[in-house]
Amino acid sequence: MEEEQLSGGEGPKDNIEQSIEPNETIITEEEKTPEQLRTEHINSLGQELDNYEGPRSDQELAQRLEDIRHQYVSATENVAVSDNTREELSQKMEGEIAAFKERMNGFEENRLEVNRLRSEDMITSLESLGAKMSDESKTKAIELLSSPQIVHVDRRELIELLGIDKNDKELIQRLSRDRAFFDKYGKLLREQLVGENQEMFLGADIKLAGGQEVQIDDETIDLAELSDSEIASLGEDEIKHIIASILRDKESSAGQGMFWNVLVPKDLEYVLKTERKLKDLKEIKYSRESLLRYPIIRDNIGKEFLPKQAVLQTGDSEQLHVLQEKMPLSEMTSVRNNNIDGLISGEYGQEIVEALKQDKNKKKLRAFVEGVEKLYEEHKLMIDTIGDNLFFSVSEDGELDIKLVDYGAFKQRWEEPSDDIKESFQFIKKLKSVYL
Repeated sequence: MEEEQLSGGEGPKDNIEQSIEPNETIITEEEKTPEQLRTEHINSLGQELDNYEGPRSDQELAQRLEDIRHQYVSATENVAVSDNTREELSQKMEGEIAAFKERMNGFEENRLEVNRLRSEDMITSLESLGAKMSDESKTKAIELLSSPQIVHVDRRELIELLGIDKNDKELIQRLSRDRAFFDKYGKLLREQLVGENQEMFLGADIKLAGGQEVQIDDETIDLAELSDSEIASLGEDEIKHIIASILRDKESSAGQGMFWNVLVPKDLEYVLKTERKLKDLKEIKYSRESLLRYPIIRDNIGKEFLPKQAVLQTGDSEQLHVLQEKMPLSEMTSVRNNNIDGLISGEYGQEIVEALKQDKNKKKLRAFVEGVEKLYEEHKLMIDTIGDNLFFSVSEDGELDIKLVDYGAFKQRWEEPSDDIKESFQFIKKLKSVYL
């Protein structure tokens, strides 16, 4: 009987064997690769982080602790209680406070650990794509990727910091095509960006930019002109609520442009853009000029072709932030210099070609093109058609939509236009000659 209990008997053994499919392979912990074990650990910690409902920043923790203290003070106000009862309540309050602090500490430890594991995973992916890295360079790369520093590192700079040989064209091409690699980077970026923005926005006085005049291209504008009336009219309290919702969205994604980082919530109608900390004075100047030109570009090209936005400030900081209408970019088609010929030949964006056979859509494209030409004629500004800035989409009823998502523009500063302006001119010329 004792031997039967130790072995488990024949019955349970038979049941186990019957539950296994003939061709099914059971992988034990010992047989799993380090990568598989790391992925499981990442998923487990990620689930814990998603399920965590406590404070996620120092500001939230301070507010939560203040609420607890206020509740206990309110409970004994105008009520006669004994010293023993008051002491018991005080101990209970301190216990709740200690529990909140402990939960947040655990959250922070898990967050740091999952960031480190994701960084290691990204380096493993990088090596599998052909990158050659020493142990020292891998250690430095992991430290960088798991730190808040990545929020302000340009992707071009990131390549150098990761020790990637930018002259290795084959490796660069493999990286550019590997969606999973950039998804891993996006998760690391999102985690750090959410943390930075929580420290910046939660508990801060958020206000619409305005009441300050600035010079741009020999024009004087008030910062209030950078905000579209439709979003500004929501009011600062509602805007603050929207930002808090974006920061608490567990399914948001992150993006990084030349000058801006952006948090994109899954279901909300807005995205939150924050300026990257730039080192180069020319880049800082260009970034600010691009934002300040928003009303000039809007008033010349037409507001229907630009995303609506509200420009914000926190406290006494001069740093600007943008709450912007979310564009469904995954459902839109980027049209730029290096694919316009494919669009014209029909190899690319066939639905756009079909839509532009209709007069109503030609009318819309004509209004956009004429606005671009007016912008150049009156302000010597030309839209940037080199990168993914201009997007077209076609609705189910065949309506063409055109959005200039990144409204940065090239400024002609000399008598002759730059090569970038000439390329954008050529782009506009092709649109006119083929479709208008």
